[in-house]
Amino acid sequence: CDDIARAHAMTGGIPYYLSFFSQWKCLDDAVMNEFFSPGGRLLVEPRLLLSMSFRNVDLYEGILDLMAHGCNEVSVIASKSGKDKAVVSQALAKLGQIGIAAKRKAIGGVGLERGWDIIDGYFRFFYRFVFPYVPAIE
Repeated sequence: CDDIARAHAMTGGIPYYLSFFSQWKCLDDAVMNEFFSPGGRLLVEPRLLLSMSFRNVDLYEGILDLMAHGCNEVSVIASKSGKDKAVVSQALAKLGQIGIAAKRKAIGGVGLERGWDIIDGYFRFFYRFVFPYVPAIE
C-alpha cells in the first residue's frame, strides 16, 4: 500500500505513467529506471510536455524549478531568475491555464493569497527531486 501511494504521488496518479512502473520488481527499481536513468520515460516527459505548449521551455523549467524549491511569489521568482516580473507573471498564468500551477487561495477568505504552487503531482515531484540532477543523469 505504501508503494502504491508513493507511486501515485510521484506520477500525479496518471494511469499511463503508473503503467511504466508495472514492469519493475519494486518501486525503487521503477524510480531509478524511469526517472533517474538516461532515456527514462519519466525523465524526458516534462520537457516534452512543456515543449508542446511553449516555445521558451527553459523559462518555464526555470520557474518550475524555483517554485519546487520554495519560491512561490512572482517578485521572488523574477529576482532569482533574472526575468522581468511581467514575464514571470505571464508565464505563471500560462502554467495555470494548462493545469500545472495555480494561484494560492485563502481558505474561507482568511490568510494570505500571495504566491503560486505547482498543483500537478508529477511536475511537483519531478522539479523538486529529479530536475536538479538531470545534467548528471544525462
